[in-house]
Order: sequence, then C-alpha cells, then structure tokens
Amino acid sequence: PPALTMAILYLLLRNFEIKNFQDILAESNKAVLFFATALLLAFVPAIAALRWKQTLKFINFDISFWDSFKIYMAVLPLSKISPSNAGDFARSYYMKDKISPAMSAGTVIFERIIDVAMVSLFALIGGLILNIKIAIITGSLTLFLIIVFFAIARKIKPESENEWLKIIRKVFYIFGALAGHPRRLLKIFLYTFLSWLAIIIYIKTVFFAFGENAPFLSIIAIQSVVILISALPITVSGIGARETAMVYLYGAYGGLASAPTVLITGLTYSFINALILPLLGIPFMYKAVKNLRKQHHKNEKS
Repeated sequence: PPALTMAILYLLLRNFEIKNFQDILAESNKAVLFFATALLLAFVPAIAALRWKQTLKFINFDISFWDSFKIYMAVLPLSKISPSNAGDFARSYYMKDKISPAMSAGTVIFERIIDVAMVSLFALIGGLILNIKIAIITGSLTLFLIIVFFAIARKIKPESENEWLKIIRKVFYIFGALAGHPRRLLKIFLYTFLSWLAIIIYIKTVFFAFGENAPFLSIIAIQSVVILISALPITVSGIGARETAMVYLYGAYGGLASAPTVLITGLTYSFINALILPLLGIPFMYKAVKNLRKQHHKNEKS
C-alpha cells in the first residue's frame, strides 16, 4: 500500500503545474481554512468517542466518555497509516483485560458497517436528487452488499471456531441487541450522521477557502462516492485513491471546480486525516501503552 500510494500520487501530480497550486494557496482564505480544520479536529474524534461509548453498552460494558476518547485517540497513529483504517482493531488490544477481543473487534466492524451504510445513503439520496448515476449505483450496490452480509452472518453457527467468523457473529449479535433499543440505535445513527456530515461540510468549506463555490448537494453525492472508494484497502488511509476519484468525479459531473483546486482540496483533507490526526493521537498512544505495561508487570508479580 505505501508503494502504491506514492505511485498514484506521482502519476496524478505530474499532470499539474506546481505554479497552479502556489497560486491557489496564495489566494486562499487561510482564516477560514484554519478555523474549519480546528473545528473538524475537535468535533470528529469527540463524536467518534461518544458513538463507541454508546456501542459498548450493547455488550454490557460501560465506559466513560474520557476513557472512550483516550482509546480512540490512542489507535489513530496505527489506524491512519493502515489501508481502510484497519488499525482501528487495536482498540481490542487496549481493552483486552476488560472485553474479549472478538467482542471488542465486533464493535469496530459494527461501526464500520454503520459508517458505510450512512455514506451509501448520502450517495444514493444525493444521486437520486441530482440524477448522478455513479452515486445511485454505488450507494444502492453498497447497501445491497450490507444486506447480503447480514443474511450470511445470520447463518454462522455460534460455536464456530474460526476467529473471524466469531467476530462477524458478534457484529450480528450487536445489531440484534440494538433492535431491542431503538432509542440507542437512533443515537448511534445520529452520531454517525453528524460525523460524516461534518466531513462533507469541511470539504465544502475547503473548496470555499480555495475560491470555489461547488453546490453542497453535489458535494454530498460525489464526495460520498469518493469516501467509499478511498475506504477500499488499496492505499494508505485512502491517499491517492481519494484524490484520483475526486479529480475524475468533480470534473466528470459538470466541472464543479477546477482540477487543481479539487486536487489540492483532496490533499488538504488527506493531510489532516492521515498526518495531523495521528500526530495528535501519539501522546494518547504512548500513555496507553505505558499503562498496559504497568498492568502487565503487576499481573506477573501477582
């Protein structure tokens, strides 16, 4: 993935003049860019921590918001350098003394499914309103695959010895538990909705800061498809795949923004998502690992 990421970025960037990017940056509204980024960095991790805290309740484990936030931040350095943010499963490592790894990993997959379902709905609804076929096809096909996943998950035997099948079974169990608590389920969907809406608003704001006024509804439809493409385990944190999809889709559907602006917008989001967020998580990761080592030494002595 790192090699493919670099190769895609090279092939993409060689088609653009550096001066184009310099001009866009020079004329950008840096105050808007700064405040939008600060709000995104504060809001998205907080919402993610609230959602995970709510999800853990369905496996009969209560955790404070602060503990949930610390663990979420601690996994970011690993999560953001892995394809499809697979490093999120490190939450199981930090919770191994409190929750079974299969159950903890099940909550991560559960959240990932909810994320994909929400973004697919964004793509489908935006695509239907604006008649953007790729958004309609991508959104509806992804939702169909989620339904197929649950149809298969229902048939997995609880006594299965395969670890991945156990995790998938736990995901199905969590959804089953949620079905009996519609208010809690609504909360999780609300947190998910707000999280992805914040990211799409951020993309809109970055376009604005760089001098483009792309229609918000078009961004919802197209950026949702971009998010689903960048979630594929191809490149590191979706870098390269995200920018390529953005340049093509924003250009293919009415030229909503100039190609250099689209590219620099995608790179700005990738920079924040794959570098700044992980850097903010490093102190949390260091402290969490240190605490685990202390606990391990105590267990050994006892």
